[in-house]
Amino acid sequence: MRASPPPLPWAGLVLAVLAAPPAAAGVPAGFTERVIAQGLDRPVPLAAAPDGTLYIGEQYSGAIRVWRGGTLLPDPFVTVSPVYGGNNETGLLGLAVSPDYLADRQLYVFVTSTASKQRVLRYTNVGDRGLDETVVVDDLPTRGVNHDGGGIAFGPDAHLYLSVGDNAVASTAPDPRLLSGKLLRFRRDGGVPTDNPWPGSPVWAVGLRNTFRFTFQPGTGKVFGTENGPFQDDELNVIRRGAHHGWPDHTGAAGSTRYVDPIAVYSPTTAVTGIAFHDGTGLAALTGSLLVAHYKAGVVRRLALGGPDGETVVSDADFVTGLNEAVDVVVGADGAVYCSDRGGRVIRVSGAGSNVAPFASFTARPSVGRAPLVADLDATGSGDVDGRVTDWSWDLGANQGTASGPVVLHTYAAPGTYAIRLTVRDDRGATGTTRGQVTVLTQSGDPPPSAHIEDLRPATGKAPLKVRLKGHGHDNVDVVEHRWDFGDRGAPEIVTGTGRDTNSEVEHEYGTAGDYTVTLTVRDDQGSTGVHTRSVTVSPGGCHAAEGMAPGGASSAAGALAPWGALLVALGRRPRRRRAG
Repeated sequence: MRASPPPLPWAGLVLAVLAAPPAAAGVPAGFTERVIAQGLDRPVPLAAAPDGTLYIGEQYSGAIRVWRGGTLLPDPFVTVSPVYGGNNETGLLGLAVSPDYLADRQLYVFVTSTASKQRVLRYTNVGDRGLDETVVVDDLPTRGVNHDGGGIAFGPDAHLYLSVGDNAVASTAPDPRLLSGKLLRFRRDGGVPTDNPWPGSPVWAVGLRNTFRFTFQPGTGKVFGTENGPFQDDELNVIRRGAHHGWPDHTGAAGSTRYVDPIAVYSPTTAVTGIAFHDGTGLAALTGSLLVAHYKAGVVRRLALGGPDGETVVSDADFVTGLNEAVDVVVGADGAVYCSDRGGRVIRVSGAGSNVAPFASFTARPSVGRAPLVADLDATGSGDVDGRVTDWSWDLGANQGTASGPVVLHTYAAPGTYAIRLTVRDDRGATGTTRGQVTVLTQSGDPPPSAHIEDLRPATGKAPLKVRLKGHGHDNVDVVEHRWDFGDRGAPEIVTGTGRDTNSEVEHEYGTAGDYTVTLTVRDDQGSTGVHTRSVTVSPGGCHAAEGMAPGGASSAAGALAPWGALLVALGRRPRRRRAG
């Protein structure tokens, strides 16, 4: 067994390097790089939102900056406080956008608050300002020294995953009773999922020294993470549920069934930090690539994976060079690769001569009010980095029709929550999409019912893909209907019953590849509605949909939903009726 060594991963900085002029970043032929932000105060975490927004966190100042459409906004989105900066590995460490970001505009933040506490905060983006600060997870362990982790991401199951280092106490890593040296899994509200491997505990995997970042592989949902070794054996791991990943008993390959061996080992250490998969969007040459930042070497390397389980490293080569201590790497909605370095820069890598997709953004004023509500929908804040927006297309919500133009006035006559989608197109044909909502109250001011897709799994996979969904509705009077639309032209699933709090569970199979939007519409006995949407991505598979399946897919019949079934639970009563439209 190795004793825990002195602080090392992404520590041991050479001050002379920090003082030198930053080197120009280099990329392979066919790609181009550009510095999109510089002079920042230790930009460490990055998070890319589906509307084209890039969030950039400054490690010690706590400022979170917004870059969008070629511009770094002058004012911070929010300045997180307090931030403990007493060690090279503490501070504002991680950022993640909500899996429902286009609807809720929420950003999650992993921060070392004091020398004895780390936490996860949540902010809502309102006009590029972080409002409604909420503590989601509190009292994560730290000793104010090194090995604090800082990884934060949402999995395909929409649960919140966090990595916490061993706090420089190696013996804590394998002990499932402690949170240090672990990968943790929470519900997005900070609760503990009932299906975690240790009941009642957020611990999902053990035996990790300091996993700074992790990512989920598209299609499989496997967790790939970087692991900082002591004096040798930095690792890339496939982090498995309920498993021991070797620390402190072993670094590198143990060759024992007691531990999960890494898929790659770097000796001497290079301090592997950021990690991200590329699904080929916008940059087909990177399809399936695993991008890994090496802090000490100042590079991002591109790995190709193969083998029967897709976990064998086939190649491992430099992709971005010349970084001044590479920290994070993420993939934007348009497929561009973004890297942060401790020289105060953020680098954007795209295809040479490629068209940057426009970004869509709009405000609804008012967004909440009594019926009839006249909403001013203003998309003049949309833009394009390398061209101009030429078309604005609006889906105004359920039964509200469509519209075009940068500014639209629309009257919402009936109470309900209306999901609005804006798609903009640039002068070279690329598109960008964002979503928002308008809530219309009754004349008495009562809110419409609320809808929430509580669980959707799997959210990604190969066709044919069977998805299981759980939904919840709440109303001050009575919810009478849950309507599930699956976004693939298949028949909707309608589940009925009564109660102030209602739950429905359904299954649906997607027969063909594509990106789909699942919509849950909850209706109360006054006709008011609430809406919630989630996304499903289906990649091509080797099988074809069965004959007779509805176009795109089919939802299960009433008697064929085992083991979940399709049911509505309302105040303990079984549903009165159920029909598929």
